Amino acid sequence: MKKATFLVVLLAVVFASILAIPNNACAGFSFDEIKMVDSYSSVNGQNEFALDETPWLYLKLPENQLNSPFADQNFIFSYWQSPQYTMNYEPGIISGDREIWLSLASWDSIPNAEKQGDWNVYANFGGAAGVGNGTTKFTVNPEPISMILFLFGGMPLAASLYRKKKLVMNV
Repeated sequence: MKKATFLVVLLAVVFASILAIPNNACAGFSFDEIKMVDSYSSVNGQNEFALDETPWLYLKLPENQLNSPFADQNFIFSYWQSPQYTMNYEPGIISGDREIWLSLASWDSIPNAEKQGDWNVYANFGGAAGVGNGTTKFTVNPEPISMILFLFGGMPLAASLYRKKKLVMNV
């Protein structure tokens, strides 16, 4: 149990060091892949999402080359920057997998008006093989069908107002 505690403390110190360096200048590695996907276990990249879709961050860690007993344990965390420039943090996880899927736990509680626009996602990792980072972007747009229905619903109202205004002017 002491080895696991030591590893967690060591990883926390490594990540604190990474965050203290502007632009992660000496981070070392980057992800083999970092992209947004439409669901857990999907690897098909997607850059645009509708309001009712949940974006997932897909990360593929670089292959470890060290023969350390902890070489396959990596600490991963991400933070998501909304169009309003507020940061939403995804709690860190420890994983032995090279492929990881993360979604923002608070996604469903974010109001739709705040979801719309361009998002930036930053992710960091660290482990016995080194530390690294990566970024990706995605956009949330309202569904086109919703906009079409809104316009068709508004057309009869606009026509009605136009007719009433025309009658008042003729009187």
